[in-house]
Amino acid sequence: MDESKIFQLSFTGIVLVLFFLLGLSLSNYYALYKLFNFIKTNYRFVFAILSFPFLGLLIQLVNFAVQYLIFVHPYRDEARILLAKVLREHLLKAAHILSEDAKKAIEMIPDDSLFVLLYYTRAPSHLIEWARRRRTIQYLGINYAIAVVIGVTVGIISGVLLKLSVFNNIETRIGTCLIIGIFFIGLSIFIGLKAKRDADLMELAWCYLELMPDVKEQLSSYRLNHILLLDEYCHSKEN
Repeated sequence: MDESKIFQLSFTGIVLVLFFLLGLSLSNYYALYKLFNFIKTNYRFVFAILSFPFLGLLIQLVNFAVQYLIFVHPYRDEARILLAKVLREHLLKAAHILSEDAKKAIEMIPDDSLFVLLYYTRAPSHLIEWARRRRTIQYLGINYAIAVVIGVTVGIISGVLLKLSVFNNIETRIGTCLIIGIFFIGLSIFIGLKAKRDADLMELAWCYLELMPDVKEQLSSYRLNHILLLDEYCHSKEN
């Protein structure tokens, strides 16, 4: 992980903590006062800043999970739909050498996996870098929004529970930690399996493309047909 990514995750974690403190102040100002006094008298608490990247990573996991749960295939814009349509059609036309299971596998490959297969090998490097920077801003904005909502909500709920002395016994504290831990472990496994599936299917598409030289040759000389297909696609969207 590069330094810029660590900084991005750290700032997301800072936003989460700041809005948690805001939520705590709204529901239990005395608890916030006690927390600040604890920080003043316990200088080792400064090492808590090391948790900021970890908190940012948890927010990013929530972001990905929400997108997968709501959209199933979140990375499915016009460019991916168009390019995946072309590549999938070419693969299926040349799939007579493959089994029926292989043909079904081609149809199941997400548009994003097929798009990435060609985009990162054919698009100019400056275009890829420009898009990457814009995607970074997109993810940061969504991550910050999630951090604000979760931070304020958890802060308010924590303040109320502290007023009610819910966390006074050790069993409640342990149970709360276990619930939070199990939730994020499940979230991590869910996102990991989704990411693995997308990568596996992209590699499968690459294997098919390499095993079908006719398809690669057709795609190399397909620029005019691309233009015609794009025109047809745009008309279909208008209608």
